[in-house]
Amino acid sequence: MEMDELKNMWSMMDEKLNKQEILNNNIIRETLKSKSTKYLSLLINYNYFALILCLVGIILIISRLTTMYFGIYKTIIFILAIIFLVMGFVLTTRNVLILQKIDFTKKISENIRLTRSLKLAFKQSSIYGYIRAIILILSVVIALIIDDNMEVWRWALIIGVVIMGLVLCVWEYKRIYKASINSILESFEKLKELEEK
Repeated sequence: MEMDELKNMWSMMDEKLNKQEILNNNIIRETLKSKSTKYLSLLINYNYFALILCLVGIILIISRLTTMYFGIYKTIIFILAIIFLVMGFVLTTRNVLILQKIDFTKKISENIRLTRSLKLAFKQSSIYGYIRAIILILSVVIALIIDDNMEVWRWALIIGVVIMGLVLCVWEYKRIYKASINSILESFEKLKELEEK
């Protein structure tokens, strides 16, 4: 009789532990999904903001070009800026499309693949953006060197803006893009581990 009671107690404890483990796994899954959703929303919103900035920049430069003549060299710089903004718009649109494909109803392995391709796309966008910015900055500096009316305060302003822009670009990539994507990828990999158990 005592052996049967002991077996029953043992099976009840085993069942209780299994239920507890399932509950813990579900809590972990939901926590990881909410964390990924938060970072995914941040990236989507940030990219929509970048698209709006590109459009506003294109509109402002085109309106400025159509109302005033700046000379051939400065006009070329403005056209170059429009081309670079259009390229940025296209690359950011590609990133948004990849971001919108990430879905928690899909297989986790598919989401991991999409997140890795997103990581590569953001890295490419950043590299191309830095190259475009360097070309544009060099063009502006050359135009300003050619201009005879350049005061010292304008040079100081330009140097300050360039330094601030570089710091913001590095911060943006490391703190927003890289950290968010790594967090999403880490969450998906942990979810995959839980799924395999």
